[in-house]
Amino acid sequence: MHGEKEKAYNSGRMERKNANSGRNREKAVETGARNKNKAYAERRRKTEANAERMEPARANAFRARSKMIEWQLIAEFEKNSREKIVASVAEISGRKIINIRLFWRESEAFPWKPSRKGFAFKAEFLSEFKRLISSVEKALNEVKLSSTKEAKTSALK
Repeated sequence: MHGEKEKAYNSGRMERKNANSGRNREKAVETGARNKNKAYAERRRKTEANAERMEPARANAFRARSKMIEWQLIAEFEKNSREKIVASVAEISGRKIINIRLFWRESEAFPWKPSRKGFAFKAEFLSEFKRLISSVEKALNEVKLSSTKEAKTSALK
């Protein structure tokens, strides 16, 4: 008898333990999710605060660097009334840099602003850049010739 009572007691205890562990597990999951969300919210808040605090500093540093660099205008041509392409040269950290960039403006009343469209390279690569431009020019002439030949051929048929 004593063994049966012990088994019943133990089985009841196990059932209660399992039931409690299920509730505890649910609570743990809820608490973990809450804590995870709190931690995420806290990290996000700190990140946003840092971004707000750092962004002006980065912008000011960029402005300071760009003001210190004196770009010499070499050539420019207008693509249309709102855009122009500008070639300029500067010396940065002892290196001569060539900058070819698209500038834009909202209307004629506004000043020209540099866009992100463009590129800069070291002056030592100028001969390679010239070679690239001459290859492009040659390819354009070949395309032009082949398209006019095709037009003449189709006109003769």
